[in-house]
Amino acid sequence: MKTLLVLSLALSGALGAKFLCCGSGCGLSPEPGVADCAPWGAYVEARNASVYGGACHYNGELTTQGERALLAWRLDGGVYHGVTLAGVELAAAVGSSSNLANDGARQCVIYVDSKAQPAQREAAVRWLREAHGEELGSVLAVESVPLDVASDGEHFRAKVGDAFELCGSAMPDRECCKMPYNVWYQPFEQLDARVVAVTNHFAWREARLGASFERSGHNDAFLGAFGSAPQLFAAEENSSPCCGAKRACAAPLDADA
Repeated sequence: MKTLLVLSLALSGALGAKFLCCGSGCGLSPEPGVADCAPWGAYVEARNASVYGGACHYNGELTTQGERALLAWRLDGGVYHGVTLAGVELAAAVGSSSNLANDGARQCVIYVDSKAQPAQREAAVRWLREAHGEELGSVLAVESVPLDVASDGEHFRAKVGDAFELCGSAMPDRECCKMPYNVWYQPFEQLDARVVAVTNHFAWREARLGASFERSGHNDAFLGAFGSAPQLFAAEENSSPCCGAKRACAAPLDADA
């Protein structure tokens, strides 16, 4: 019964159910009797350094690059403090004075989907800060902007207001699975069937975390599914930690978009 209730709420959120918020000075307004369910969905991450490559390439970038990353989530389901998160999209830009593989201080800007209801935006940001506060570091700002985060497990895109543009595809030959010792970083989100991807275009315009840049053709991204969808939506289990079967919750990506 609890599973059916959670699924019903997730579907109603995807269809645009509205949630009340009692004002800017208060907390969330949970639906009575709704059980929390950890979010799940699709995740994309890109850095200004290659996450896959030979040892010489990695060492050449270790002290000069890799201090910035864009993280993006599409929440296909989940309930946080009684508020369904289905359909909400989130992103975070993370910066440091040195490579993010180090333990240096970090700062971030969080972006939340302007199309979501106010209570959904608040719940999604609170979940993100609770789940990834250590990885994100100090939060400089939280902004509500148009977001477009999409991934079908093979191709991906993320557009975050006017601050970021990202698109690309998984490595076609899955070298990250054949030679895992050349994967030098781990994604900030724990992923099911993590895959290294090649960015066709990565544009960064968030001046609060460093100078603007554009790059393309690098093995500098991760994509995959995160969280555990209820069994009704879940694909068959795959024991491989890399390059596994696509999750059913990953929506098809329109190649013409």
